[in-house]
Amino acid sequence: MATSGLGEVCSKEELLFLIGCECGHIQNNHCIFNMAAPYFGINLSDDQEEINQSEADSSAMQVAGTISEWIKLSDITSDRAGIICLSNPQEYPAIMSSLHGKGVFAHYKKDSFELPELMRQYEVLHITPARSIVIPKECQSIEKRIFAGLEFLSCEILYNWRGDLSKADVHTVNKQALEVRCEIILDAAKEGM
Repeated sequence: MATSGLGEVCSKEELLFLIGCECGHIQNNHCIFNMAAPYFGINLSDDQEEINQSEADSSAMQVAGTISEWIKLSDITSDRAGIICLSNPQEYPAIMSSLHGKGVFAHYKKDSFELPELMRQYEVLHITPARSIVIPKECQSIEKRIFAGLEFLSCEILYNWRGDLSKADVHTVNKQALEVRCEIILDAAKEGM
């Protein structure tokens, strides 16, 4: 939600990104699952990986796990809309780092991370074939979210939407390849597949 307080603490590019993200959430009806989450013990003000397990039966826990996973994926989808809106999409990781530092993403833990180190990790991740991707267990949800957004920077969808961007030095991938990589990065792919 856009507020005057948000307008005071965010740069123009950060606001462009956030408005794009919100448009992505609206376009994809993400509010339905966000509204349902509390009924299944998911507290959106905490890290999304935390599900309230007290007084929940196993079927409710399965539904809660599915909704929690879906919320993570909805953030990735909305980030793509935000990236499309940026003047320079390559600034995405710095913008995410800044917004996270400002506490804009309340449902992600506020643990800090070093952006240069994260970018070094991504350089290795980006050239790793999907079948060989391994994300360390200590990797935070916000870091995985940034990795998934960085993957979008080489997707042909971005360049189809933004004809003004040059893809001369970019090896683009299609949407299917992007989704496979993002699912692995977010741990959404199930073991044994």
